[in-house]
Amino acid sequence: MWLSRKAAGRHEEETATAGSVTIGGDAPGVMTAGEIRGMGVWSPGGYVWRPAAGENVLVIKCGDGQRAVAGRETAAGPEGMKPGEVYIMAKGASLWLKNDGGIEISGNVNITGSLMLNGDEIT
Repeated sequence: MWLSRKAAGRHEEETATAGSVTIGGDAPGVMTAGEIRGMGVWSPGGYVWRPAAGENVLVIKCGDGQRAVAGRETAAGPEGMKPGEVYIMAKGASLWLKNDGGIEISGNVNITGSLMLNGDEIT
């Protein structure tokens, strides 16, 4: 009896929750049950992203007790997008990697380095 009352009184803290970004950038602030500022941002390897104010994000609790932004709520993809395809977008630009090997790029394209077309350098 005592053990069940003791266990019922425990408060399990959430390991992940959704929140809204209040301060965007490298060390964002996010409102969950209260505002947490100066959070870290976790992204897939090779990918750099900075949350913008107003975005809905996933907040995770790390092993050291700190909290970090792990990603944002997925926006609607382009019409016709299929499972397994990747669509990356920012204001005014997008990159769509399609299952059929096609790549669609929207926006201004700046190239630093060599441009190759079918193995031949374009100058």
